Amino acid sequence: MRLSVSTHAPPQPRRDRYAARPPGGTACFVGERGQVTLDVSADLLRRQVTLVGSWTFSKQGQAECAEFVAERKVDVERLFTHRWRLEQAEEAYRLFDTQTTGKAVILPS
Repeated sequence: MRLSVSTHAPPQPRRDRYAARPPGGTACFVGERGQVTLDVSADLLRRQVTLVGSWTFSKQGQAECAEFVAERKVDVERLFTHRWRLEQAEEAYRLFDTQTTGKAVILPS
């Protein structure tokens, strides 16, 4: 995999996604929070990996991600570690705020 995107993940999963890039690959960290420790020489320079940071996705970026998922038939359901109904949103956000969860989705009631 030459490209990865990490959003709001705890430090170790962000680091793991970054480390999985082959030489010459690109990684993108989107969103705030979380720290990642990298050895600039070993992790960036010698592997010639590009690291991109963005505060948020643009509409264009969101469209490209949706196209990628659709074209490759990515099983998005496997990405979610937690699912809540809309009436559970308050509980869900309390848990999100602990920054200990994986990816989550709030579904309509």
